[in-house]
Amino acid sequence: NDLDLDDDVTNPGGAEGDVDMSNPTKVKRAYRKSQEELRVAKATLSTNTDRVQSLTAKLSEMLGALKVLKTENANLARDFEKAEAELGKMANPEREAYMHKYALGKLHE
Repeated sequence: NDLDLDDDVTNPGGAEGDVDMSNPTKVKRAYRKSQEELRVAKATLSTNTDRVQSLTAKLSEMLGALKVLKTENANLARDFEKAEAELGKMANPEREAYMHKYALGKLHE
């Protein structure tokens, strides 16, 4: 029966995807099938495009935050080096001994 929807729409002796053009029902079915596949492909493309745009925006935001963190890290490292240098200037053994002696004297009072 030519109206049987379960029939194969391809030409049994032809290459895959070739439609038996002598059977109008199969041609219509193949056309509807290709239109549905096209609709699904367009929907998938649209979804994927939206997802790519969303991920690109998130990546851009993350890269911006990373640049800020990198700058803050460099500033902290610079400040740490300055603080170490200041501490190094204050690290005087005679001064340390005096401070210790002074603290002990205050404790005994």
